[in-house]
Amino acid sequence: MRPNLVQNKLKDHKYQNTKEVFDDFMLIVSNCKTYNTDVNNLVRKMSIQLEDTVRKAWEKKASELASMGKLFKTFSTFLIYYVMRRELIFK
Repeated sequence: MRPNLVQNKLKDHKYQNTKEVFDDFMLIVSNCKTYNTDVNNLVRKMSIQLEDTVRKAWEKKASELASMGKLFKTFSTFLIYYVMRRELIFK
């Protein structure tokens, strides 16, 4: 699962309920931690911070997760930048 897919699904109203959004987000976080195992890795650190933010919103029973779209957009933009930068550095 990629952040831009969640963003598109939110925009296109593809989710049946907020639990589906939460589950997709947790899958993204899990993937970030799986593929970025170094505790000092910036992607890993950001994913953990975003996980904390989303978990807090979920725990507060946030009924409207549309505002979380901004987080997904920011995170996906960061990932694109990070991957492009990494590819340029390691070429």
